[in-house]
Formats: sequence, structure tokens, C-alpha cells
Amino acid sequence: MNFRAKTIALLASLALTSTASAARPECDIASDLYNQAVEDVAEKMAAYRQCLAESEGADNCSTEFKRLRSAQDNLESAVGDVQNDCY
Repeated sequence: MNFRAKTIALLASLALTSTASAARPECDIASDLYNQAVEDVAEKMAAYRQCLAESEGADNCSTEFKRLRSAQDNLESAVGDVQNDCY
């Protein structure tokens, strides 16, 4: 390989590395937000499950379900961010 070809290959490699490195912080943030969203869904699901178990028909647990649905919406958004920023 001549000097010019080696230089072009090196510059292309550095450009690809810089692009990957620049995108990495966004991926790290998206991954952190995803993990937080998963934890929030698990917490809201546990609260909803507890309400259902303890209500004995006296409560439809709609408040807990609304909180769970909101957590699920946040999770779906976080999944989209991971897909956009990490893949």
C-alpha cells in the first residue's frame, strides 16, 4: 500500500472512531434513562399489584394503573432513545 492510500485509510479510521466516540455519551445517557424507566415500571407495577391484592373489590386501583401506564409510556420513549442513540 502506498503512502497516500495508507494516509486515506488512517484518516477514514480516525473519522469513524471519532463518530463512534461522539455518539457514545448519548448512548450512555439513553441507557441510564432506560434502566431508570425499567425500575419505575417495576415499582409502579408492584404498587398496582398490591392495590389489587388488598382492595378486595373496594378499589379499582385506577390511580395506580394510571401511574403504571405513565411509567410504561416513559419506558417506550426510553426504548426509542436507546434505539436511536445506540444502534
